Amino acid sequence: MPDDLTFIPLPKRKWNLRAYVWLAPALAVLLPLLFLPWVWAAMLSLQDYDPFAGVGRFVWLRNYYSELTSPMLLRAVLNTVYFDAVFVPGTLAASLVLAVLLHRRPRGASGIKAALFASLFVSLAASGIAWRTLYSPANGLVNGLLGLIGVGPVDFLRNPRLALPAIAAMNVWRWLAPCTIILLAGMRRIPNEIYDLAATDGASRWDMVRHVTLPMLHTPGIVCTVLLVLVSLRSFEEVYVMTLDGGPATWSTTMSFLLYRGSMEWFDLARTMTVAVMVALTIGLGVFLLYARGWRYFTSRRIL
Repeated sequence: MPDDLTFIPLPKRKWNLRAYVWLAPALAVLLPLLFLPWVWAAMLSLQDYDPFAGVGRFVWLRNYYSELTSPMLLRAVLNTVYFDAVFVPGTLAASLVLAVLLHRRPRGASGIKAALFASLFVSLAASGIAWRTLYSPANGLVNGLLGLIGVGPVDFLRNPRLALPAIAAMNVWRWLAPCTIILLAGMRRIPNEIYDLAATDGASRWDMVRHVTLPMLHTPGIVCTVLLVLVSLRSFEEVYVMTLDGGPATWSTTMSFLLYRGSMEWFDLARTMTVAVMVALTIGLGVFLLYARGWRYFTSRRIL
């Protein structure tokens, strides 16, 4: 090993006590507001609770066993997984394509960015109503375009196999802008010298995207994936606005919509809180594993 190499250790993390003193008043207010509802939900999930009488008795894990063996919960889980499988990869793929195109700074790039961000200024309810009109089998734009190629009118939101993909398409349109900007910012941090070296070695544009751009977008991709997964797991408003009842039948009933029906329609708070606790634990575990894997990858690259 050469003698002129010097290994610089990573700086030790220092605790800034003054920062925590300034944060203490806000934390004293926010932490109880965050954790007390979860404690109350966990307590309700262990009880047979009557919301009208305001009394309950502990049944411990009986609610969890009932929910884990419930066909309605299984349907909601499968619908949510299916929604994630359409929405998350679709948004990531569309955002990556747009980010690659905008990275070349074409003419009108500023206008494209403004048009992308316009979707974020429209409320979710208004977006759902607009897309429900687009999907209308009578006079919707989508069916009008399909009619030009000889395809008959399709009732997307009342078709068991098309309802969730139709809702996912609206979500892709809505969350395309943030993910595109995140990935575009990651591309702008890639040194141009790497692309020049790859071009010198005879790499094509596809090879540069595959072997240079995608590996170096690992951390922004993790951020976008976590954001999209969290958005998809709380998909209630779009399902309610576009289908009204989670239909047809229960084919578009997601976990969030099931929580709404259990609390606001069936008034079964104990079993609803049981589902909420299971969903929260699943989300927390998934985000922890995803970030742990991404952080390990990021720190190892930075040290090397």
